[in-house]
Amino acid sequence: MVMKERGVSKTKVQELFVLDGGSIELDKSSLTFGHNQGVRIRVPIPIYLIKTEEGYILYDTGWSPDLVPLLGALGYNPQISEDQVLPKCLEKVGVSAKDIKKVIISHLHVDHAGGLAFFPNAEIIVQKDEYSYAFRPHSFGALAYNLADFNHPSFNWNIIDGDKVIMPGLSVVLANGHTPGTQALVIDLPETGVFIICSDCCYTSQNLTEEVIPGIVWNPVLALHSIKKLKTLGELLGGQVLPNHDIDFWNNSLKKSPESYK
Repeated sequence: MVMKERGVSKTKVQELFVLDGGSIELDKSSLTFGHNQGVRIRVPIPIYLIKTEEGYILYDTGWSPDLVPLLGALGYNPQISEDQVLPKCLEKVGVSAKDIKKVIISHLHVDHAGGLAFFPNAEIIVQKDEYSYAFRPHSFGALAYNLADFNHPSFNWNIIDGDKVIMPGLSVVLANGHTPGTQALVIDLPETGVFIICSDCCYTSQNLTEEVIPGIVWNPVLALHSIKKLKTLGELLGGQVLPNHDIDFWNNSLKKSPESYK
């Protein structure tokens, strides 16, 4: 993933912004299988903006603003302001929705695909198994998908199957188990180095350090194998592995926009 020649990085990635998509409350057991049932914690919703030589790319899109009232009614205590809806998040770093060339979707759950409608002309990269499953999920997984988020015939889908290099310095890696087609993102930044963004393969640092699978999974065995896979990638590449919904990690270990990683 990290390609060097005469000391010069070949990555086409230039900058990474971590956007704040708001937060909700969940039971801790939803994040770490079999742990701390009945303990409520706040869960951040990160969205990642990548500046590259070929234009801007998003990794995930957060919630649809239309669903925020429903989240409140269901007891998830959402803290998602108008400024945390994706177009407003982009404006804070001088980017508009029309500037986004590609959207990489980790998976099509409501907190990751809810902003797709803001990017009708972008190429949307999703795993084949995720795309198929999202339209007809099992009964135990159906509530996590909102058909209105992604059932748009005009969308420009790029449906891939497995690991894929998007461009030098930017790759997706199949990390399924949470859903059939969850994909992580591997980024090689010119100064910071390699980040492996886990999405919901690893909600929290505990999922990584103790190899505890998430509490919401489609296939628990694959979920465990994917945690091990991303940890191994981190060691091989000398990269930092980022959990996706860890409030302590969010508060203490991430630079948020308008700051960036270069």
